[in-house]
Amino acid sequence: MRVDGAKKLMKQLDRIPDETIAAINESLEKTVRYGVTKAKSVVPVDEGTLKKTINGQTYQTKDGSYGFINFHNDTREGAIKTGVVNYGRKKGERGTFEGYGFIEFVKRLVGPRHNRIIKRNIKKALEKAVK
Repeated sequence: MRVDGAKKLMKQLDRIPDETIAAINESLEKTVRYGVTKAKSVVPVDEGTLKKTINGQTYQTKDGSYGFINFHNDTREGAIKTGVVNYGRKKGERGTFEGYGFIEFVKRLVGPRHNRIIKRNIKKALEKAVK
């Protein structure tokens, strides 16, 4: 597939105003906080290590901005608990897994919301640049 004007568009995107980049980074931070809150609300335990270790982080580099919702701390115990609750344990002869799938559920909650926010911020920036 060929996109006409792609080079010109990439150059224009490199010149996005700092205010717009700041707004996009702020929306990323808000989305991560929202995702952490949602993850803690849908995790199928009322308290304990699994719920306490759900956290989020954002950071910016010269190549872009990144946000993560972490479902466990970096300990082996945290990873095992998250895996067991999310994916389940082997059951029956076929070794099937029956878990809650809350990580995928959180992705489905957060992803579309964040897409709308980013589109809205970019649209505002474009409208402001045209004026």
